[in-house]
Amino acid sequence: MANILIAGCGDVGTALAQRLLADGHQVTGLRRHPPQTSSALQYLALDMTQPDSLLQLTQPYDYLFFLPTPDQHTESGYRTVFVDAFTHLSQRLQQLAAQHNKPLPTIFYISSTGVYGQNKGEWVDETSTTAPTRFSGRVLLEGEALATKLGGTIIRFSGIYGPGRERLINKARELKQIAATPPSYTNRIHRDDCAGVLQFLLQLSEQQHSLAPVYLGTDSDPAPQHQVLDFLAQAQGLAPLQTVAAAADATQNKRCRNQRLLDAGYQFIYPSYRQGYQAVIDNMAKG
Repeated sequence: MANILIAGCGDVGTALAQRLLADGHQVTGLRRHPPQTSSALQYLALDMTQPDSLLQLTQPYDYLFFLPTPDQHTESGYRTVFVDAFTHLSQRLQQLAAQHNKPLPTIFYISSTGVYGQNKGEWVDETSTTAPTRFSGRVLLEGEALATKLGGTIIRFSGIYGPGRERLINKARELKQIAATPPSYTNRIHRDDCAGVLQFLLQLSEQQHSLAPVYLGTDSDPAPQHQVLDFLAQAQGLAPLQTVAAAADATQNKRCRNQRLLDAGYQFIYPSYRQGYQAVIDNMAKG
């Protein structure tokens, strides 16, 4: 049984925690405002951006999953959590490890495919050049570098969807037509597969398998956005969307390859947006 810290225990972190608890691990989640729950998941209410707050951590951990959510979609907001908070937290964990004569926990740093700047429909993988055009990607690369220096493993997730993440489903209801030429590719992963990937990598680590420095967490079906929206419209019983020619989004147009995860043995719960979104739509209909 491992002692695991999930720093930023929101939607994905909570889904991961439930899986790890079921595997018999001890799990602590860090949140500024933890929910009231009777679950076996232990919460600590603290602010990772404040070093004094991290003094509430009093024991060493075997594994750290770092997946916070910025309060603000600004460069300073991103830097505060993905660089500064990670620095404060890793320093505290190093202190605790030294005090208890234990190694630093194995680190999983959750990043984003936003670190890639390719925008002409290119295929990208873990070896592709990272030259982001947006501040979010640039800040994440800084955080990745810090985690890498500590021997951490980086997981770059693409667009996450799932229960409560229904923006495209709602958008498809409002559209009558959609730009289709030239195609603008998008990449997705279901929330449950995010948790599944992280659980899988932890299991590999426990089994003494060598982990790659970076994994690209995305499903097996990158697709033009107009195809995804048309599928979502029809899955909700609406008419097919009419397609028109329009300029593609010059900042978001790449295809992400997940072969490294597949080669490692991960089996996707939802290998395509079709299965994943259908499950979300079916669940919405029940509610």
